[in-house]
Amino acid sequence: MVHSPAYRYYSENPNFKDGKTAQPPVPGTIARGAVPYPYANTIDEQKRAGRELVNPIGHSPEDIKIGKEKYAVYCAMCHGAKGKGDGNLVQSGKFGMPAPPLVADYVQNEPDGAIFHTITVGTVSGLMGSHSLQLKPYDRWRVVKYIKTGLKNE
Repeated sequence: MVHSPAYRYYSENPNFKDGKTAQPPVPGTIARGAVPYPYANTIDEQKRAGRELVNPIGHSPEDIKIGKEKYAVYCAMCHGAKGKGDGNLVQSGKFGMPAPPLVADYVQNEPDGAIFHTITVGTVSGLMGSHSLQLKPYDRWRVVKYIKTGLKNE
């Protein structure tokens, strides 16, 4: 305790069984500021999220503008700039399946929480991956608001 040597991150360390200084986080560790998402990637959980989650975003032009900007970066390459499912990846043939048109009634009639869920965990089929690392929760809600209000008004 009197002398505690400092170890470089990638250096050997005799204090751990694996001899490494860099140790993985303890199982169940939650990053500071992160909130665990309590819904699994299943159809039933998507429906539950649709019933339980409420979009905290109002109709402020600023939030819809930010939602549009985030949509352009993270969604338009598959779903298209106007949400018609005709993004560049789909048109180029690099995406094996057509992307759902987000302006279609079946998407527009989905509860906000169900769309938020899909953005958060991806689709059950795996065709769309999770965007939870790219978009903070508040920005995911902004994208949902843009999909439901901005896209259909363009």
